[in-house]
Amino acid sequence: MCELFSASFNQKLNITYSFRGFRTRGEGNPHGWGLAWYPHNAVQIMKEPIKAGKSDLATFLQNYEEVRSKTFIGHVRWGNVGGKNYSNTHPFGREYNGIDYSFAHNGTVSTDNLSQDYFKPIGGTDSERAFCHLMNEIKRDGITRLSESHFDRIAEILIEINQNGKFNCIFS
Repeated sequence: MCELFSASFNQKLNITYSFRGFRTRGEGNPHGWGLAWYPHNAVQIMKEPIKAGKSDLATFLQNYEEVRSKTFIGHVRWGNVGGKNYSNTHPFGREYNGIDYSFAHNGTVSTDNLSQDYFKPIGGTDSERAFCHLMNEIKRDGITRLSESHFDRIAEILIEINQNGKFNCIFS
């Protein structure tokens, strides 16, 4: 099963040591790896549909100390749904109302009843469909900028998705 990684700090830091350890988790999850971070206000996502330990890009990111952020989301993939390709590799990103959001998931969920109105998946994973549903619900509720006051609503949406299988995610 896929594995998730996240880090949150009160100031911008790099994660060279932590990412080095996380990359080894890709041995049992050979269908891709990815890392999302926010160097400024926009999200930067680097990902590949190969083992993290075999990736020259992952090696570069691991050693490049200028990869700094307050928030990181990482994922190594065991592909249950969707093929082994770039579009199905996590994390995923979407922009809404001038704000970048990122998302990664492990588990498997049925997405037949999830909305795909405005935000639509590019790849073929249940994960990206669940992310698009979450973003669609945020838009439908008229939320233009997430804050702590929206946490209960986000929890309701995630609980709804979780009722359709096994759903563990990181959303930023």
